[in-house]
Amino acid sequence: MAFSQPIAFIIAVCCCAILTACAPLPSASAPPQLRHTPGAFVEIADGHFKAGSFQFDYPSSWRLVKQSAANADGMHITLLAPAGGALSFQVVATDKGQDDLFIPLAKGNFLLVTVFDFDDLPSDVTAEFERIIRSIRS
Repeated sequence: MAFSQPIAFIIAVCCCAILTACAPLPSASAPPQLRHTPGAFVEIADGHFKAGSFQFDYPSSWRLVKQSAANADGMHITLLAPAGGALSFQVVATDKGQDDLFIPLAKGNFLLVTVFDFDDLPSDVTAEFERIIRSIRS
């Protein structure tokens, strides 16, 4: 009879373990700092940037820097080419006052495109800049 008590104990422990494992788990939720992030929502994946008001394709080896956490009306981002040079995009309310390229966007805004160090870049980088600018769409 002494033999059945340890078996009963082991069975009881196993039953408790199974019931505990089957108990409902608390639902996963995003931490507060991810639920209320400042700035406009953007998607960056596989050489594609998408914001609420515009999107474009870029080489995945290039570095993309979001320079402002402002809302979509003031978004400012820069693409940095590995060989040097930079391409800057900023959402602005007017197409006046600067000598750069303005692309019309929805809601009456414009995308100000500025190229840095354009004259000193290799031809393949300047061609890539032009391809990126052509890929911009609302």
